[in-house]
Amino acid sequence: MAGFIDFAVANCSDMETTLEGFGVTQATQGCVVGNPPYGVRLMARDLDVFYGALQKGLDALPDAWTLTVITPDIHFDDYIGATPFTESAVYNGALETTVRTYQLGQAEHKTLSLVSLSGRDVVVPVLSDHPDQFAARLRKNAKARRKWAEQNQVFAFRLYDADLPDYAVAIDLFLASEEVRATHIERAFDVPYLLISEYQAPKSIDPHKAYRRFEDTVRIAAAVLEIPRDQVFTRVRKQAKGGGQYARGRTLPKPVLTQESGLTFELDLAPCMMFGIAGAALAMVQTAKNKKAAIGLVVSAAICAFVCGVTEPFEFGFMFLCFPLYIVYAALYGIFTIITYYSGFRAGFCFSAGATDLVFSASLPAHANTWMIIPLGIAAFVVFYLVFRFAITKFDLKTPGREDEDEEAAEANITLANNDYTAIAKGVLAAVGGKGNVANVDYCATRLRFEVKDSTAVNEKAVKAAGAAGVIRPSKTACQVVIGPKVQFVYDELKKML
Repeated sequence: MAGFIDFAVANCSDMETTLEGFGVTQATQGCVVGNPPYGVRLMARDLDVFYGALQKGLDALPDAWTLTVITPDIHFDDYIGATPFTESAVYNGALETTVRTYQLGQAEHKTLSLVSLSGRDVVVPVLSDHPDQFAARLRKNAKARRKWAEQNQVFAFRLYDADLPDYAVAIDLFLASEEVRATHIERAFDVPYLLISEYQAPKSIDPHKAYRRFEDTVRIAAAVLEIPRDQVFTRVRKQAKGGGQYARGRTLPKPVLTQESGLTFELDLAPCMMFGIAGAALAMVQTAKNKKAAIGLVVSAAICAFVCGVTEPFEFGFMFLCFPLYIVYAALYGIFTIITYYSGFRAGFCFSAGATDLVFSASLPAHANTWMIIPLGIAAFVVFYLVFRFAITKFDLKTPGREDEDEEAAEANITLANNDYTAIAKGVLAAVGGKGNVANVDYCATRLRFEVKDSTAVNEKAVKAAGAAGVIRPSKTACQVVIGPKVQFVYDELKKML
């Protein structure tokens, strides 16, 4: 077999040259077998570019040729423009894939003729049936919006926002002013950028059809606006189903420095994330009744915010317990944003505003007065600490470690009237309205948790008479019977009666 096999690196978009290199010319029939990248480990961002190159190479082959591929991509048929005449499900490692064979002569490729903004005639390969309406709307919007942007000195703006329901995307254009180009040439490199964000398609829309429309918006937008494809970036809301759940979205490679009304936009919220949250966390720990629980939750979250700039663990730790305090927290953020701007501190950030990002972003061309992080950070720490401590103690706010744990501790020490769990379970069941009134029952550390059909049928006096400590009603249909630490034994007997 060695005489029939050659190994070489070749360009898949130029199949004719590749075949000539192997000494194959004028071949009217043959087959191409491939295991192209899936976008899982290789080419996660530029898989669509590769598929476009592959399609170009296949188009040059005679109609009698066939193509066989191993792929998990449910949209591969769209790129080839044909339906496979054989298809088999296989596993490639842990990935669910299919082996698909196509007859190249049966491929059908649609094209759309359109006019770019400069008046140039362009032919674009498309996948969906009626993309001409989207192309016309985008060109109309672009002409009007760019004229408005030039008049108002705006260099980042939205051209299209799901104007047509069938093409539910948002398209944003990022430009660079002459001032930015002159003073921050590194950041103005290869603008304009085009960002196309996909909205979630309704469940009634076929996922294949939604995918084809999204691909067409990318191709058409690049052609109409005359922006190179490598400067068009996407955000995909939902990944493909099945084994090939890889992202096709190409995200912006760096922050875009732009201007509006003479102002350069790029702020850093590091004083709040790195220092303000630390001050708020200290106030929560000092005012907590259960300091061990507070330290475990808010201190670890504060460290996460300081180092990584990820604030959600801290915010979720108290925003649902005490939403008014979250309003105060948001207001302090707003105040320090204004202070940060007017202090002249500029450091930008690529992911968030933590210490790690600050180290890397502080050297970007637009940075200024990065030393201001020290006084601003100290001020943020002190203000957040004092405001949080005052609000928590003054209004007895329920922050982590200040929950009503006395009640839980008391329940843990409850002793049943006797150890006849069967009798207690029978009495409790009768007290909540009997078997017919119980929709569901579960238990936690100290309580039986009932979902009842008729809450008026629950007799609290009868519950206590059965040996339980009391009843709590969180909602109209929920009923919790306080048993104590031996709740599981009562629950086991109760389940036998239902």
